[in-house]
Amino acid sequence: MSMRLVLIFAVALTAVSGEPCLAGDAACIEALSAEDQGLEFRQLRARVEKEASTYTEMELSQARDRAENELAEISAMESKKYEVSEDDESGYYCGAGISCARGSGCCKGSTTICCAPGLHCTHGVNHMALCLLR
Repeated sequence: MSMRLVLIFAVALTAVSGEPCLAGDAACIEALSAEDQGLEFRQLRARVEKEASTYTEMELSQARDRAENELAEISAMESKKYEVSEDDESGYYCGAGISCARGSGCCKGSTTICCAPGLHCTHGVNHMALCLLR
């Protein structure tokens, strides 16, 4: 109840004097700042929700494609750690001129790579080979 009175008083005072609070009125200043913070928070939340809903399906699809392409590039870079020369008897031939070390996995798609032990082969955009956790 006292908070309501302070706010009513502040509104009335603003209408009369043009200043929201009397100089040194800590309760008035605190009440107004609490109200403003709540309002600012609600405005921020509304803006974030609006921005999140403005992405089109096309934009989301393109973002997914970029992420999958990046994962394919990382998988190809990581593959180098598990590739061995074709004449290395400890490995096996995977295809496309690539041999994988024993224990690693062969992953074929539009690209051919070796996956680290514990990762499995899947395919992303344009059937590019990806190595992901199970």
